[in-house]
Amino acid sequence: MNIKFIFAVFVIISISGGSSYRRKFMNNTRYRLPPQTVDDDLTGRIIKGQDAYPGQIPYQLYLQITTSTVSMAGRNCGGALVETYGVQFALTAAHCVHYGYPTPTSTVNARNIRITAGAHDLKHKSGTEQVRIATKVAMHEQYDKYDEILNHDIAILFYDNPFNLNDKVSTIQLPEYMWKLPGKT
Repeated sequence: MNIKFIFAVFVIISISGGSSYRRKFMNNTRYRLPPQTVDDDLTGRIIKGQDAYPGQIPYQLYLQITTSTVSMAGRNCGGALVETYGVQFALTAAHCVHYGYPTPTSTVNARNIRITAGAHDLKHKSGTEQVRIATKVAMHEQYDKYDEILNHDIAILFYDNPFNLNDKVSTIQLPEYMWKLPGKT
C-alpha cells in the first residue's frame, strides 16, 4: 500500500477525532492521565466538546489493550474502521500498541487487543456493539516513541472476521488516489 495513501488516512482520522496527545505529556508522569476503565467517569475529558449521538461516528472503534505489564495495563485507545481493496482493518496510533521489548519496534501481543465497534456508551450496552480480537499488529517501522512531533505514529490491526456493517458500524470514507489536501496545490 502506498505510504502517502496511509498518511492521508491518518490525517483524516486525526482531523476527525483521532489522538491529539503530545509526546511530552504522554511520557511525563506529571501530566499523564491514570489508566482508564469503563467504570471511570470520563465527563470533562473533552473541553467544550459535545456528545455524539448513537451512530453519528460509525467508523469509530474502541480499543482495549490488556497485558500483565504495569505500563500497558488498562490502556484504552481509539481507532477507525477502514476497508480498502476488500480488506477490513482497524487504523490506530502506534503509541497505542507500542511495547518496545524485546526490540524497540515490538508491539503488544495482538491477542491482547480487544476491538469494539458500534458502541456509544461504554457503561451501558445497547446491543449494537460488535467485538473482535486482533490477530496481527502492523506498526510503522520508523515509529519512535521519543519523537516529540509524532512522526510515523500509525498502526494497523487485523482480525479474523470482518465487522458486520450497518447504520451503527461502517467504514470511514477514504480519499481518492492522489487526493490533494484542500487549500494546497
